[in-house]
Amino acid sequence: MEHCGDCYPANDARSTWHQLTKIPVNFPTIDKIFSGLNQLVVGRTGVSEKISWSYLIVGISVLVVGCWGSVPQDQLYGRYVATYPFGTETLVLNRDGSYEQQFAIEAQPQVTTHGTWGYDSKHWSRVTLREFVNVHAGFGKLNSNWRTEQPGIASLGIEIEWFKVIMGGGGDYPYIKQ
Repeated sequence: MEHCGDCYPANDARSTWHQLTKIPVNFPTIDKIFSGLNQLVVGRTGVSEKISWSYLIVGISVLVVGCWGSVPQDQLYGRYVATYPFGTETLVLNRDGSYEQQFAIEAQPQVTTHGTWGYDSKHWSRVTLREFVNVHAGFGKLNSNWRTEQPGIASLGIEIEWFKVIMGGGGDYPYIKQ
């Protein structure tokens, strides 16, 4: 392998690596790249271009805050729908701490149940539903015992994703606020 005299000494392992990769020694580092961007944005622009950058930064900040985040309690109340391959489930969270759960399962009469709910905004923004009936058995399948099982407790994460309030967003069939 031919030695590149202006790069590294011949006995240096970096010389061999340089020969294999053909990356120039004076390849710009991250520091040089950011320094160049800083001069481009701050040092060589006019006032109007600096204002444009300010609007861009503010716009991105608003987008990030609006797309993901915890949900204020006053935005929790309302109707949420989960759509399964076998039907739909609707949850209505009321201001008094009660909720209504409605099931519209294919080829079965509609069923409505009631329970209470609470919100924990300090620990990962979770809604706890008491007297909850679970119709989903996983993998898009209907829980065959959903009519006879004792109601239980469900604790679902709730968040804002792309300007929508979503409960149970980590699963395949989240509840989306309507």
